[in-house]
Parts: sequence; structure tokens; C-alpha cells
Amino acid sequence: MSDMSIFIASLAGIGWLPFAAGIASVLGAGWGWWLRSHSKYWHYILILQVFLAIAISENAVAISGGDPPYIIIDEFVAAAFLIIPAVSMIDVVTGFILFSLLDYYEIFGIHRVESLHGGFGIVLDDMAAVLLSILFVILINRTFRYWKRIKNRRMD
Repeated sequence: MSDMSIFIASLAGIGWLPFAAGIASVLGAGWGWWLRSHSKYWHYILILQVFLAIAISENAVAISGGDPPYIIIDEFVAAAFLIIPAVSMIDVVTGFILFSLLDYYEIFGIHRVESLHGGFGIVLDDMAAVLLSILFVILINRTFRYWKRIKNRRMD
């Protein structure tokens, strides 16, 4: 079981590649996009993924000690949530960029979430980053829609 946890937590060994977190994020966003378009239960599957990632990360941390960089299942699972506010691919790309920045710099208190122990902290800091990214994408979309309405009113 221990080797299997490391294998899954590293996304079949991708975690040992350079820029592995970025690769996992792109794969996760792609998975989320595919899942939303192919399953009417996509939101339940995304939530289930979070709990599975916590359990797998917890086991991988117990084996390796600490939060090794090859554990990237957290980025994969969190990035899949980027499709929630997505109306277009631009929304996914914007969310991905914001998620990458927030996950890397851990601003807005995200670093506090990472201090939680084990797999819980590993996964939840990425979930905090993706939730903030989703909020920013929604805010950006609403702002642009507001500006568009104002512009259309001036044209009338």
C-alpha cells in the first residue's frame, strides 16, 4: 500500500519531473473540464476527489515524512475546481494563472492553511488557493459585464 500511495500522490511519477506542480494543475483543469462536459454528477466527483486526495496524501506523508515536493495530487484535485465559474476557456486560463500565483506565493492567509498537519494541510492549502481564484474569476466576469452594460447604455 505504501508504494501505491506514493505512486498515486505523485500522479504516476509525474511528481518527480521539473515543473510537476504546473503539469498537475494543467492536467487537473483539463480533467475538470472533461468531467463537467461528460458527467451530470461532476460536482460530486470533484468533492469525492478532495477526500481521496487527503487520504492518499496523509498516507504518503506518513511514509515519506513531511510534505515532499513529489506529492502533486493536491494541485491536480484543486485545479479541477477551476471549471466551476468557467463560461469560456478564457475563464479557465484566467483561473489557472490566478491559482498558480496564489498557490506559489500563498498570500491572503493561504500559508496558514498549509500549517495544518498531514494530508489535510497539503490538500486544503491548494483548495484555499483555488477558491480564491474562483472568487476572483467571478469578480472579473461581473466587472466586465457591468462595464459592457454601461457601454451599451451610452451607445443607445
